[in-house]
Amino acid sequence: MALRLIEFICPSKLVDRAGLKALTALSHITKGRNWQDWKIVSEYLEMGRQWAMEMSNSNAPQGIRYNQAWNVWLVRNPRFEKDITKQERNDLMRCMENLPAVEAFLAGRGGAARKLNHPTSILRAWRRDQDVKEREAALERVEKASAQSVKADDGTPLNIPIFPGAQLPVSERP
Repeated sequence: MALRLIEFICPSKLVDRAGLKALTALSHITKGRNWQDWKIVSEYLEMGRQWAMEMSNSNAPQGIRYNQAWNVWLVRNPRFEKDITKQERNDLMRCMENLPAVEAFLAGRGGAARKLNHPTSILRAWRRDQDVKEREAALERVEKASAQSVKADDGTPLNIPIFPGAQLPVSERP
């Protein structure tokens, strides 16, 4: 029975272990989403990406020849086109490109990470977290620069640029 299923999915009958493992994970994903299964599927998608880059003589996964080769790979692996949307595949590959940071983010969330089990939701939450961290770092830099600036006796910074034609507020005019 399993051999017939494999022959139906991949007519070439040359299904490697990664492909079979990915198909099993894909069937788990369609029933109930699990981040570990998504990672297994991403490994196989990365193999497909590498194959498409080889076939198109590309150094990067972009360009018309690469897209044509990728479409051939998807035709040969129809479950990965039918069961996973283009957006999900794209978000999954973005997650895999940043896997160490994403895994650290998920580990830092504790029990709340269990709710994040889809590549799109994980990627969005991770990006939001990165944006917050960048804003906090920028605010710290501004506060540090402000604390280090030289101030006059009245507390106003002396290193504020003065633009020609700019007028001081009425309360600060001599």
